[in-house]
Amino acid sequence: MNNDFVVTDEFVELILEIKTLFEYKSIKYWLDEGTLLGVVRDGSLINGDHDFDFSAGYCDLLNIIDICKALKHKGYNIKYQSGLPYVEDMIQIYLLDDHLMNNIHVDINIYYFYNRKAIRRDLHYPQGKYGKFLVSSAKVLFREKIDYRQSNNCRKMFLISLIPLRIRKILSYICMDIYIKYGTTLWQVVPIKYFSNLKQIELFDSIFFIPADCENYLSYRYGDDWRVPVSNWIWRESPDKSIEYNRLNIIDIHHKQDQF
Repeated sequence: MNNDFVVTDEFVELILEIKTLFEYKSIKYWLDEGTLLGVVRDGSLINGDHDFDFSAGYCDLLNIIDICKALKHKGYNIKYQSGLPYVEDMIQIYLLDDHLMNNIHVDINIYYFYNRKAIRRDLHYPQGKYGKFLVSSAKVLFREKIDYRQSNNCRKMFLISLIPLRIRKILSYICMDIYIKYGTTLWQVVPIKYFSNLKQIELFDSIFFIPADCENYLSYRYGDDWRVPVSNWIWRESPDKSIEYNRLNIIDIHHKQDQF
C-alpha cells in the first residue's frame, strides 16, 4: 500500500461526489476517525493517512449500496466489507485506475444503533484460528476470479479455481453463516450521544458535518492527548475506548434498530 496520502484533484472529486450523493439521498453522515482527527486538530487531512472516513447509520445501508452501484457504474472500484460476501459496517471506494484496490480510498463506516450505543461489529476482524479460517475462506471463495499463479499456495488456489463460481459463492455464504453464528470479532462501540448532534465544518471549499461534541469524542477514541500527533500509531494498540471483543451473535443486527 502507498503510505503517502496524496490529496489529488481526482481524490477530492471522489470525496465531494460521495458527499453530494449522501445529501441527494438525505443520508445523515459525518466525518469520522482519522479524517475527523486531522480536520479538527490540524485543519487538514493527516499526512501519511491512506483513507478518508465518512460514517453513517445502518438504517441507510440500502441507500449507501445504491450510491456505490452508481459510483461503480462510473468506473470507481468498490470493496465491500474488505472482500467478504456480506456487507454490514464497512465499504471502501477506490479511484478509477486503482483496480487492485490497494491505495488511497474513501471509507464508509456504518454504525448500527442499539441500546443507546453506536455499534460496528467489524466482520472483517475475526478472532481465533477458526474465525480467521472461515473469514479467509469466505473471501477466497467469493472472488470473481482467482489468479492462482500469484498465490503462495498455487496448487490449493488452482483447485479452488476449478470450482464453478456459483458453487463457490454458496460455500462462501455457508462460511459466513457459521462465522456469524459462532464467531468472535473486534467491535467498535461508541455512546450514541457523540453522533446525535452534528455541526458543520469547511473542507475543500465545501461544508461537511462532524460530531458537535467532537473534542470529547476524539478523547474517547484517541485518548486525552489526542491533540499531540503520534508517529507509527497502531489503532488496535491505542487507548481507543470503543474497542471490544465479543461474540457476533450477541445482538441480531437485522432487528429494528434504535431511532437515531
